[in-house]
Amino acid sequence: MTTFTKITDEQQPVISVNPAFKLSDIDDKTYSGFTEFVQMRRVPLRTTSKDVIEALKELNSPVVRYPDGNFCATYHWQDGIGPRENRHKRPELAWIGLESNQFGTDEYMKWCEKVGISPYIALNMNTGTLDEALAWVEYRNSTQDTYYANLRRKNGHEKPYNVKYWALGNEMWGPWQVEQMTKEDYAKKVFQWAKALKLLDPSIGLILCGKEGQDAWDYHVLKECIKFDRHARGNDGCLMEMHSIHLYTCSNDHLENVTAPRAAERCIEMTGAVVDLVLAENKIPSHVRKQKVCFDEWNVWDSSRANGRDGAEEKRPRGRNLAQCLHSPEQVHWHGQHCTICQCHLAPYDNQVWHLQADNVVAVAAVLSNGLSDIRCMKYEAASFEDKEFGRKEVNMTDTILLMLHSQKSSAVFPSRGDYFTEIY
Repeated sequence: MTTFTKITDEQQPVISVNPAFKLSDIDDKTYSGFTEFVQMRRVPLRTTSKDVIEALKELNSPVVRYPDGNFCATYHWQDGIGPRENRHKRPELAWIGLESNQFGTDEYMKWCEKVGISPYIALNMNTGTLDEALAWVEYRNSTQDTYYANLRRKNGHEKPYNVKYWALGNEMWGPWQVEQMTKEDYAKKVFQWAKALKLLDPSIGLILCGKEGQDAWDYHVLKECIKFDRHARGNDGCLMEMHSIHLYTCSNDHLENVTAPRAAERCIEMTGAVVDLVLAENKIPSHVRKQKVCFDEWNVWDSSRANGRDGAEEKRPRGRNLAQCLHSPEQVHWHGQHCTICQCHLAPYDNQVWHLQADNVVAVAAVLSNGLSDIRCMKYEAASFEDKEFGRKEVNMTDTILLMLHSQKSSAVFPSRGDYFTEIY
């Protein structure tokens, strides 16, 4: 909870924080990710890496999508099962490489078990067929005495994998996709696929391929696919459980980078609003479970600076890196110093950022509601800044930043236009 209290020049501003106050619970699936099949010479030729597995365990990521994003458009899962020596190599068209198929369905499931994550499968709706998708669901989830369930048993896994989440394609709207679709074609096709998949396994959760939430693609696909349909089972009421959105926010414009987290929030809000609109227009009963937003791909990677074929590493100013820590309360080690970043927007002055000198800096963003254009931050004095370069200068900020330094010299940055101080409870 945030309140705005008017203060006089004589008063000393103070920050109050109540760590016990909780706005709401956060779904643990928020901290999920997805695999990326990289086709480049700089990557070691190993199916799994112990150091990567250990790092992923520390992340405690609950769900990881497979197989990749664009990669799934030409991936055929049956190429990646059975004895490895019998698997065929295939051309890989998303990143123009060669797919060895050495890391396939069963390897991925073992990897999930080893890391401690839940699987999330992206179906090939581009060059794949409905029969192929049904076979994959049967292979992973069926308990019956059927061909693909028995094939799974033959390959060493008697019990079903019970995969819950299945994505109905990936970025089908994109011109970079093999067999790109219009929103009309995708909506017709995906609804028929969903009916068949739910008839085979009513327990699975199907996830629509969306765009950024507010696009005409999103509205049309949701309008055509969220229906009170007789093919849904249990308490689903509708065939679709979620609607996915993707957002890439990296830009050469610094302000766009700093405001990108808020843009992501708006995409989520607008997607939810579109879902509500469609539920009303399609007269979906109120007792039917509402479709959730699946924000299953976002990134700050700029392909123009790191094209992916020679590596995906980007060298970026520290200010941008800090801005992208928004909404990720993680410990960040910066030049041997330790600081905790908790929802802060940092806009560097002259494409630089403050030089932190103190340990244990806690930054809390107090976001004002009257827009970015009239927010400016002025004088600050603290041992944590180099006075020579930044002392007593007026610095443009996208949001007000309140800094509490765990030292005798505390510091606060205030909006120069206002006489309001923000307390956070």
